[in-house]
Amino acid sequence: MQRKYPMEAMSTYLNGFHHYADDMGRQLEASHFCIHLEHDLHQCVIFDSNRSDARLIGIEYIISAERYERLPEEEKPLWHSHHYEVKSGILVAPGIPELAERSYFEDLVTTYGKTFHTWQIDRDDFPYV
Repeated sequence: MQRKYPMEAMSTYLNGFHHYADDMGRQLEASHFCIHLEHDLHQCVIFDSNRSDARLIGIEYIISAERYERLPEEEKPLWHSHHYEVKSGILVAPGIPELAERSYFEDLVTTYGKTFHTWQIDRDDFPYV
């Protein structure tokens, strides 16, 4: 009975794997549900799966290469390129036709992401700081 406007605006579902920046040997499944706020800015909530009991494990902001280039120099190291994730096939868009996925990834391959992991599910049974 309640409208969930932010949830209804999540028009993209992406699934891939994330590595922890401080320990590249650790990876986890990351199901992204994204809202396109502007043509060059997306925000995503990240869950450990696409199941009804999925755990919220982080958030990610996605920006265009043009916006990335305008960031202050001290901010840029906090962002990662999506080039490898897209080109390697680690990131997929489940449930959409291949042609639509390919078209979406043509834009995504040039973007950058800034991720905040909130729950290290491979280590803890609770989202400790």
